[in-house]
Amino acid sequence: MVNKNELLSKILFLFVIILFISTRFYMHDYLNDWVDYDGACYYLDAEHLLEGYAPYKDFILVHPLPFILFLAFFIKFFNFSFMDMFYLVYALNFLGLLIIYKIGKLLKDKYFGVFLAFIYTIDPIILTFGKRLFMESLLIPLILASVYYILKYCIEKKKTYAYLSFFICGIAF
Repeated sequence: MVNKNELLSKILFLFVIILFISTRFYMHDYLNDWVDYDGACYYLDAEHLLEGYAPYKDFILVHPLPFILFLAFFIKFFNFSFMDMFYLVYALNFLGLLIIYKIGKLLKDKYFGVFLAFIYTIDPIILTFGKRLFMESLLIPLILASVYYILKYCIEKKKTYAYLSFFICGIAF
């Protein structure tokens, strides 16, 4: 027999996931010249790297190199186009949603995790810029994972979680 509370929390979380997907794919093909300029620069810089140009020697990067290397990896091995990169951004945002849920579950219970995931889903800044190819799309899941592991360290007092949190935070910055 299924526990009613567990079933309710799973249904609520499924509702949040459906809301998350529907808000992310709304106006997917719409590009704004004022907002999507950075994403095009990231993509162009990643393509320059793949063509053999050396950053800071042959061309100047106006954005940090780790995110551009991350994009270059997906361009090289998965043959992503500029529009395909938005699916990568959606996947990173979805990873952030799952980590937020885990943080809420760790702090209190499943319902608090669903509540935090819902707040993350309807946050106006995440709604606006969560569809864009920005460096923050990679940083948000990394920072949230770092917060999750430092909270886990505070609860369980295992140094492994603290080291993992510091390592993930170091990758993010």
